[in-house]
Amino acid sequence: MRWPEFKAQIPDYLATLAPGYPKNLGDIIALAETNPFYVQYPGRLNLFRTEQASVSLTDPDYLDALTNGRALVRNTTLNLFTGNALDAIIYPTSSCPPAPLPGLTDPTYLCTTRPSATNIANIAGLPDIQVPAGFTPDNLPVTISFLGTDYSEPKLLGYAYAFEQATNARRPSSLFAPLPGETITVPEPSVALALGTFGLLAVQLKRASVVRKRD
Repeated sequence: MRWPEFKAQIPDYLATLAPGYPKNLGDIIALAETNPFYVQYPGRLNLFRTEQASVSLTDPDYLDALTNGRALVRNTTLNLFTGNALDAIIYPTSSCPPAPLPGLTDPTYLCTTRPSATNIANIAGLPDIQVPAGFTPDNLPVTISFLGTDYSEPKLLGYAYAFEQATNARRPSSLFAPLPGETITVPEPSVALALGTFGLLAVQLKRASVVRKRD
C-alpha cells in the first residue's frame, strides 16, 4: 500500500516548499539520478522507481489491500493482544544487525535480512516504540521494539523508559558530537531507578500471568 500512497501524496508535501524544489516523485528521481550518492548507493533510488511504477489509488488491488488486507492484519494483531491479555509485545526490531553498505562485501556477515515486525505496526496503525538494546560482538547497534494497542502510548513509553534505565544499553556516538545547545533532562537517579524497577516488574508480572494461563 505504501508505494502507491507515497507516489500520490508526496506532491502535496512538495507543494508546501519554496520554488526550485521538486514537485513530484518524477522530479525527485531525476534529481537523484544526478547525485553521486545515489549512484554509489542506489537502494533508495531504486525504491523511488518502484514507487513511481506502482498502481494508482483507484486500482482494485490497492483498494482490496487497503480495505481487506489492512483489516486482516489489524484484527489478527488485536486478537493476539486480547486473547493473551497482553499490554505489549516486545520483539527485536530487526532480524539482523546493520548490513554492509551497498557495494561493500563483508565475508563475515552471514545474516539474511527478513521483513521486520514493525511492518505490522505500520499496516495496523498501532503504536510501536524502538529503543537501543545493546551491541553485537562486532559493536554494531541493535534495538528492541515495544508494540501496543490503540492509545497505549503512555504504557509503551513507560516500558521503553524502564528498559533504558535498567539496561543502560545506549552509548553516545564516538563519531558525532551532541547537537549545539542540545540538553536532555532526566529524573534523579533514585526516581529513574524506581520507575525502571516498577516498569520491568509490571512486564514480568504480566508475562508470568500469560504463562500461567497457557499452562
